[in-house]
This record gives sequence, structure tokens and C-alpha cells, in this order.
Amino acid sequence: MKNILLLASLLILFVIANAEVPQSMNYQTVVRDASGNALINKDISFRFTILNSFSGSIEYVETDSVITNDFGLATVVIGKGTVVSGSIAAIDWNSSYQQYLKVELDAAGGTNYTDMGMSQLQSVPYALQAGSSANVNGDTNYVAKFTNKHNIGSSHIYDNGTTVAIGTAAPAASAALEINSTTGALLLPRLTTSQRDALSAVPGMVIYNTNTFKFQGFTNGGASVTTGPSITDTSVSNNFGACQLASQTFMAENTGALNKIRVYAFASGGPNPIRYRLRTGSTPGTGTLLDSVDVTVPNVRGWIDLVFPAHPMMYAGQGFQLEINADRSATHCTWMYTSDTPYVTGDLYLYDDFPMSAWNTFGSHDLVFQVIQDSNVPNGWVDLH
Repeated sequence: MKNILLLASLLILFVIANAEVPQSMNYQTVVRDASGNALINKDISFRFTILNSFSGSIEYVETDSVITNDFGLATVVIGKGTVVSGSIAAIDWNSSYQQYLKVELDAAGGTNYTDMGMSQLQSVPYALQAGSSANVNGDTNYVAKFTNKHNIGSSHIYDNGTTVAIGTAAPAASAALEINSTTGALLLPRLTTSQRDALSAVPGMVIYNTNTFKFQGFTNGGASVTTGPSITDTSVSNNFGACQLASQTFMAENTGALNKIRVYAFASGGPNPIRYRLRTGSTPGTGTLLDSVDVTVPNVRGWIDLVFPAHPMMYAGQGFQLEINADRSATHCTWMYTSDTPYVTGDLYLYDDFPMSAWNTFGSHDLVFQVIQDSNVPNGWVDLH
């Protein structure tokens, strides 16, 4: 019996699309005697064993009885024989194991099997692997996830091709990403300042700084933002003599570092020196002094740029005061104002020396001025609150 030769080929079944995957694979061999003669038209029997390694555990055993053809060729469909133990459907072709096939033969067609050798299955039987690894059951537009090693279902991520959403299947059409939850929150990356500065930052990044306890965003110096009226002489109504202390309160409309404040002014009989101060708060004469700048106002109407060296941060909704301190010994100085209150959240105040020292609003008027803010600070990171 040991002189029987097997010239075997294991034909792997590839994926069969849109069909139920058969739990089987083809095996063919030519059976010859010791002299090399084919055993033609002969009843023979096989025992096939699949192991998870050369000397590993047995995963599946079956027996098969076949008749060789006119050339001594025997064809067997492994998986369709008589099961001795295990299940071919339960073999984990995806595992770290490398399966081996052991072949035993009884050329007399009985059960007195002779070991004909063992060989490694070099290629995963792809149809079997596909059948055992993925049972797909999901919902339209939901991103798939593995619910266990062999099954795929729906994740919480919804993607309709335009908008990605988590927690909702009806995201706002204008949103690139929508997160909907009543039980959880968005947790941003938490970095120290040194960890933050080690990033190759790009505009739009947001982190929580664990050193400063601040949410921070990165910008590399986008366009400046200007708030306030664009004024020409024809739209300015009247003026007020400012050779006295004055203060314009206003509320920042944007968040960003102060680039400059522009005032529309001229000095009659000038040029004249003026000092401007920037304070926090909305009550004239109080608040923290942030910075000051001295300028010379010419005797020609136009915009005067007030560049405060500290470039303090201004946050949207925060109150400020632009304080005007004229040189009282100088020639009469004049600032233009409008009657339509360009900053509805602020007022113009004059400091009256007589009959008593007090701040009083100057009617319903405001200075004609603009606030220009940059969206960046020197290292690109700004506090968001």
C-alpha cells in the first residue's frame, strides 16, 4: 500500500459573487501503483484531515469514497464527504494559524488508511474565507463596522455623500459634520503648551491647553476684520471741540488682536498733539488701562491711525473705552462725529469741568471710528475664551 503514489492538486475555489458561498473545495489526484501504472476505474477511499499547523490541533476530518476514471484520476470535493469530526464552516481561515491538509488513502476502498503525506494550504480558500469572515447586515448610508470577528453591521457614523453625522440620520444640509447627542459631549485634544507648540499647526486647529486651562485655536494671520462706518465728508454731520477729556465706549464685535483704531478727525489751526488711551469696561474714567498712543492730528480732515504697541486681544462682546486727552494749551482741536450712532452698544462722553467734574453723554452721537482686528497673535494660537 505504501507504494501507491498520489499526484495531487488542490483546486481552490475563488469568491463566487452574488451567490451563497459553498463550504467546500476541490481535490484531484492521480493514483498510481509502485510501477507507475494508473489505477483506473477503481474504488478507493480517502480520509482528509485539516490541522491548524503541521503538528497542531485537528480542525476537521472527513472520509470520501470515489472511483478513479480511465486515467486513474480521482476527484473529491472536500466538505461534501462523510464528516468524522469538526465543521469546515467553523475553520478560521483568517486566523494566525496556517492550515495543513493531511491525506490518507485505502486503495481497496475500505477504511485501512495509509498516510500519504501532509502539505500546507499555501493559499486561503478565498470563497471559504469570505464566507466565514463577513456576514454583512447594515443600514443605508451608515459606515460599516465589525460587530465581531466575522460580522459587519452599522456604526454610529452616517454619511449621505454630502454631510457626515454622528447620532442623527437627518443632518443639516449646510453642515460638513454634525454631532447630535443628549448624553455626551465633544472632547477635544488636551495638550500642554509645549505639546501644542510641537504640532505642525494649520489654521483651524482647536485644542484645550492644560497649562492655561483655555480652549485655543490656531490661525496664521488671516485677513484683518474692520468694524465701523466707511465715512466721507458728505456723510459727517457736525463736529465737537475736543480740547477737553472725552471717552467713546464701544463693544468689540469680533475676536482678535487689535491692529489699530482709526478715527476721523482734523485739527483747526493745527497740527495738534493728542493722546489716546484704550481702557477696558464701559464706564468712562474706570477700567484697566491697556495701552496709549500719542499722535499729531493735521488740519486736514481724514482718517488717523491709532496703532497701540501692545496690540491687546479683544473678544467679541467685550466692552472698551477709547479715551481722548487733548493738549489744552494747543490750538482748538476738532473730532468729527455722526448722528446715526455707528456703535449702538457705546456712547460718546465728555468730561465737564464746570459746573462740576463729571462725565456726561454727548447727545446721541458717537465718534466716527473703526476698529481693525487681526485674527492672529505672534505664535498663531489665540485663546477662544
